[in-house]
Amino acid sequence: VQSTGINEETSRLNGLRPELIKLMTYMFMGVCAAIAGFIKVSRLSTINYSVIAKDIEMDAILAVALGGNSLSGGRFNIKSSVLGAYVIQFLTTTLYKFEVRSDALSAYKAAAVIILVVFSSPAVREKLSALLHKRRRSADAGTKA
Repeated sequence: VQSTGINEETSRLNGLRPELIKLMTYMFMGVCAAIAGFIKVSRLSTINYSVIAKDIEMDAILAVALGGNSLSGGRFNIKSSVLGAYVIQFLTTTLYKFEVRSDALSAYKAAAVIILVVFSSPAVREKLSALLHKRRRSADAGTKA
């Protein structure tokens, strides 16, 4: 799956069938989503989208992004995504503790997504790296004097 996602043509040249791999991956994810849906419905004893999956897509994207995975594709690390999910749950619980309304939660999460996208852009990373390098040089010069 990873080689197909990184470079489909190279995986095809190596004898893999990317179309079949994608199809099987989507089928597996569909089964996983169905199982998760059954578990969720059995706990809530109701089938209503507004109750079951309210704002869950933002949490999923944010968990993957917070985990350090690239939003533009490529390599994926499940451990870091799980860590990102824990961070999202911690953020949600903390906001509830501070009595933030549930309809305002998505605004805070959207702000977190925007901040992540900005800080993961190459231009911002380059500027931050240059700034940190400059500060380290000035700190090193101050300790040598």
